[in-house]
Amino acid sequence: MSCKPGCTCGRHRSNACQPGCTCARHRGKQFTGELDYFGAHVRVRKVRGRANTHDCVRCGKQARHWATIHDTPGRDPHKDFQPMCISCHQEYDQSHKTAGFHGRRHSTETKRRMSETRKGKSWLDSASDEDRRRFAQQVSDGCKGRVPWNKGLKGAQVAWNKGRRKSQ
Repeated sequence: MSCKPGCTCGRHRSNACQPGCTCARHRGKQFTGELDYFGAHVRVRKVRGRANTHDCVRCGKQARHWATIHDTPGRDPHKDFQPMCISCHQEYDQSHKTAGFHGRRHSTETKRRMSETRKGKSWLDSASDEDRRRFAQQVSDGCKGRVPWNKGLKGAQVAWNKGRRKSQ
């Protein structure tokens, strides 16, 4: 990655960005001194090494991920991150997600009511005529120029029940 003209990141003198940096490492965002989610994980990897060199804090197997401890700012690589294996990390994240339906399930009654309201309906039922025409055109365009896999291969595929008699 190369810096844009006028970059103030200081990568050419040292290996750290400074506030006000506009280099490509920040994906078009101006660096304000605060690290985002990915930047924090990069810092943890630099400070504590790769997660797979540690054991999972929950089950003791080889860790694969650096898991952010929930409800922490994620700034301290030693206090705010724990090495976890993939399954423990997923379980940990699922048990702590409370917004929306993350980690929760619809009740059987809610599923039944949702199913009843959608029975016999398609997304095309509520689509405008223009949407239907556009969809039909996309399907048609997607099929143009395609040659079927079995064109000119008469007898290439034999039926599974060819030569069998109907049993009674």
